[in-house]
Amino acid sequence: MKGFDLWLQNSLQYEELKKCLGKAVTFYGEYMENALIQHDVMLSLIDDGKSRSLGEYSAVSRFNKKSTIILYNRRTNMHTILDCVFVHELAHFLDNIRVPEEARSKYASCIHGTKERVIAELFRSKIPHQYSRTAYSGQTSECFARAIEEFYAIKTNNSYGLEKCRNSDYYVEIELFKQIVFPVVENYINSL
Repeated sequence: MKGFDLWLQNSLQYEELKKCLGKAVTFYGEYMENALIQHDVMLSLIDDGKSRSLGEYSAVSRFNKKSTIILYNRRTNMHTILDCVFVHELAHFLDNIRVPEEARSKYASCIHGTKERVIAELFRSKIPHQYSRTAYSGQTSECFARAIEEFYAIKTNNSYGLEKCRNSDYYVEIELFKQIVFPVVENYINSL
């Protein structure tokens, strides 16, 4: 997998992981392929039934000075959900690398006037419950990643992603998303 250092801990088959990652990277297009090669990301898949999250993005790893995407393998059909998890975590990566050099922020979605911020604020304004901007669920970086993930689920008709969006207050109701948020995200993805 170009652009990734891979670390596995007794986990999914390498080929299955590669297939899901390839599907997620292809969704973003050539821009993401080039960005991954340029920025050298570490991918870590850890067997962990305790973690509440399925994935995590870190701009700098404590092991080395690389961006890291960690996926937590819960052994419950992980292969059926990995592409959505990858799309979400790659959205964090994208949000991180698109920060202008002079900015002090970690994510472009935290900077007023960026396309990432516009998507995050639009998404946040349409979720059923208004979360505090300081709460994890209300942070612009998280709203941006969830907007991209929901767009992906709708665009690819991903059953796991669609079900997750239907059953969570952290996502925009699907029909509302299609009408209001979808075109903005589609324009963003197409402009990369």
